[in-house]
Amino acid sequence: MPRPIPVEFTTKGLTYRQVKRVKFVAIYAVHNRNGRLYGYEVVVLKVVPAAVFRGLRIPARESYPHSEQFGKRGWYFQHREDAEARFSQILGASKRPSQSTRRGVLAIKA
Repeated sequence: MPRPIPVEFTTKGLTYRQVKRVKFVAIYAVHNRNGRLYGYEVVVLKVVPAAVFRGLRIPARESYPHSEQFGKRGWYFQHREDAEARFSQILGASKRPSQSTRRGVLAIKA
């Protein structure tokens, strides 16, 4: 079982708080240093396999998309309603079989 991504975490001066999650799809509210709501990110979390780095065992864990993965595994929205719509769209796409899913790759249509 991979180590789950935190429900709340801070990076680069922004605080991310999970507001909704189904399986590997989540919505995070993004707040600035002053606690002001900045917007919402809809993300498809990825499981990173366990590894050994410099003799240290790193367990399998969930991973938030990197900046360059936005548009593929992550989307930013100013309004929660828009984030909820994208969230529902992703979940709907993951339930429809496609050529890719039969080969073991989940295809999420934008």
